[in-house]
Amino acid sequence: MDLSENRLESLPPQMRRLVHLQTLVLNGNPLLHAQLRQLPAMTALQTLHLRSTQRTQSNLPTSLEGLSNLADVDLSCNDLTRVPECLYTLPSLRRLNLSSNQITELSLCIDHQPFAS
Repeated sequence: MDLSENRLESLPPQMRRLVHLQTLVLNGNPLLHAQLRQLPAMTALQTLHLRSTQRTQSNLPTSLEGLSNLADVDLSCNDLTRVPECLYTLPSLRRLNLSSNQITELSLCIDHQPFAS
């Protein structure tokens, strides 16, 4: 599902019913205060693109543990100051774009995760 470059300020609760959805692209939407609580229920997601959606540490889900198939995450062009902790629990993550953020530190958690090379 590609909803890029719209004027979405939030996602409807019904999105959590899309349990077989594999791709969600929300690039360029003003999701400033949206917490994206629907994401953990979307267990089939493989691709999640949230470029330029005003993401910060406070408006990302704290846990994405149920998204074991998530392999491609784009959080570029946001206001993140560090790599979100929830990303370290994604066992299938193969591509992570965090360019054009405000990142000033990397978490020590990176030392404890078995990332494939």
